[in-house]
Parts: sequence; structure tokens; C-alpha cells
Amino acid sequence: MQRAFLLIFVLSFFVLNQGIAQKQKPSPDLKNIDKKANTTGNLESIQLERRIDTPNPATSEKIDYSNFSNITLQKSERSNLISSKKVDQQTQLPYHVKGLLTKNKVDLNASPEEKAVAYLNELKDDMQIKEPVQEFVFKSQKTDQVGAQHLRFSQVFNNIKVHGSEVVLHQKEGQTYLFNGRYYPTPKLENLTPTLSAAAAQNSAIADVNTFMEFKSLSDMEKQLLPHEQIVSELVIYHVDKNIDAEALAYHITLFPNLINRYEYFIDAQSGAVLHKYLNTCKLFHNHGSESCSVNAKINVPEIKTVEENSSFLPPPGPETAQAVDLKGITRTINVYETGGTFYMIDASRAMFNSSLSQFPNNPTGVIWTLDAFDTYPQNSDFNYDQITSSNNSWNNANGVSAHYNGGLAYNYFK
Repeated sequence: MQRAFLLIFVLSFFVLNQGIAQKQKPSPDLKNIDKKANTTGNLESIQLERRIDTPNPATSEKIDYSNFSNITLQKSERSNLISSKKVDQQTQLPYHVKGLLTKNKVDLNASPEEKAVAYLNELKDDMQIKEPVQEFVFKSQKTDQVGAQHLRFSQVFNNIKVHGSEVVLHQKEGQTYLFNGRYYPTPKLENLTPTLSAAAAQNSAIADVNTFMEFKSLSDMEKQLLPHEQIVSELVIYHVDKNIDAEALAYHITLFPNLINRYEYFIDAQSGAVLHKYLNTCKLFHNHGSESCSVNAKINVPEIKTVEENSSFLPPPGPETAQAVDLKGITRTINVYETGGTFYMIDASRAMFNSSLSQFPNNPTGVIWTLDAFDTYPQNSDFNYDQITSSNNSWNNANGVSAHYNGGLAYNYFK
């Protein structure tokens, strides 16, 4: 059987950044009666009290304490309710706090963003953040199916992004009740002017890549298959090994030596040293460590959906379905695209499809696109590829059918 390497591109970014908030009803514990609990930061001493009438031991029955709900929390100068708090073992900073810290302190008519910042202000001593209103920048807000709102903030310092720092504030019924995320104390860096230019830092990253892999000069057609420029950089505050005391002004550089591999570099903006680097290419079986995706288990993949089943995301006239045989001899339903009387192995039926940015057939956006690489490899200088087409929507390219069909399965799994 003639071998053919097929290249699939999902020309969109989709973030699998979903969480499910579960409501938990705390169960009373007799150990908490009249017990003082010390917590870190400025939460000092908290008194939990349950007031009950003392029963006559000779006549009373056993009391069911599970029904008690009259639990009051007393603290000097303010009334807070912390139902749970979790602390990062490495940084010793709280990454999960649940409770109505700002109850009766914030105007219920205030905006969700104002309420979130007020909550951060209540936690700033524990978080070791000097000015939350200046150091956390609002990024997005989502409302879930039960009406709860989730506000996402990124950490900055003097308008420079603190890498790896993001927090989420959760609100319901007009009050903030939950905080979670990872961040760092207010940076102590005094010199925030880089000695090294962004271009010099990029050249350092390219030079390092060339010690173990060729950094190719991509053609204009190849560049269209990338999500952005072949190499991009951003000035950030980076903490080496996530150590709160090892902060540095650095360039975060993302580069594609070729169409397959994506590397992340952190170059010291003063010395030019490589502080950290890692391969950020997702594969089904690999060992990249905790900083990149990892799937090393049997996958239960949902059934692929055809254009008709995704009717709410129909692209402009042109998408079609076809019945085609794959490498296993199984007839598959695949999504293709027709334009100018020619059918292409382009699946424009997914929710990520962007019709306004798409130019068919050579520059679609938000599609699953299967190409024929003619037994060449993207890492090599002789890499070549072209569209897989049909004049009548009949497909005899089993390699292409298998690649295209399984690309749809992979999309459904990771979306």
C-alpha cells in the first residue's frame, strides 16, 4: 500500500478551561463548639459558637446535632465567614477561599467587577498583594447555567504580565462567595527596563533551537497554517521553578521551528540567559511534564457529528457530507467542503468555524483541514503538500479518509 503522510490542522484555538462548582452543605461537628481557630494573615482569631439549651440528662432524649444551623462567626471589627481555605504547599499562598468575606460591606448595586475587587482587597494580606485593584486586570466574565457568574483576572505589575498568574472570582445572588487561582506576591523587582531587545531574545531562542532541531524558514503558504507569526514574544515577570523569591524580568517567546513543533522559551531580559524552555506540542502519548497537555489513557470518543447534526453552526453554502472507506475498510461519514465544483477535505461544520475570516479553499478559519504531504515531513526542508480533492464527492484516498475522520473525533474529545 502506498504510504502517505497526511497533515491535519485545526485552525482555531479553543480553551478547555471549564469547571464545575459543586455546592456542599457543611455538617456540624461538636469539635467546633466554642473552639478558637487561628488562621494565617489578618484573619486572626475566629470564634464559632452554637447556643443551645442545656437538656435535663434525666429526661431528655439524644440530641441530633446535624440539624443545627445557627452557627455564628465573630471576629474583631468585621464579620466574615470562611467555610474553606486551601494553601499552596510550595508558595504558602491561598489558592482557594470560600466564604462571604464582603457580606454587608459592598453595595449590592455595584458591578460584578467591583464586588470581585472588594473580595480581593479582603484577601490581600494573605495573598501578599499590595494593591489588588492595580495588580489584577479584568479579563472575562461568564454566566453558567444556574446563573452564577465567574470573573477572570490576570496579574500584572506596572502593566507587565506576571506569567502563570490568573484568579477567578465566583458570584451568585449578587455576592462573591468563592476565590480560586494561582498567582505570586507583589513583585519586588526594581529594574523593569530590559537590557536585551525582543529581537535579540528571539534570536537567542532560535539559536538554542538550532542546537537540536532545524529552525526552518517557512513559506508564505506554510505560515498561513500557523495560529500566529512563526515567532512571537512578550515581556513578562517570570518565576523560575515557580519560586516566589526567584522572579526575573524575561521574554516569553513562542516559536514554531516547523509546522509540527511548538516551543516555549523564557529568556532573561537583562542577561539573555535561557531561564526555561519546553516543548508545547500536544500528543496522545508523551512525557512533557506538568506544563503541557497529557493524555495517556484509553479514549472514549463520542460519535462524530455530521453537518446536519450541527445545524446551529452551518457555514455558508458549500459544506457537504460524504460516505468514504477508511484504512480499516469501514465506511465513514466525513464532512467536506465544495467550492467551484471541487470538493475539498475541509470540515467546516464545527462550532469553531469562522465564516467571516474564511477564504476557501486555501485560507479557511476554524476548520479541520486534511492535506496530502506526499511522503514528506514538516520538519524537513523538502516538505511539500497540497489539497485532497474530488470532482464528484467520491473519495478513494483511504489514508485521507482515516486522517480526516479521526481528526473530527479528536476535535470532539478535546473541545
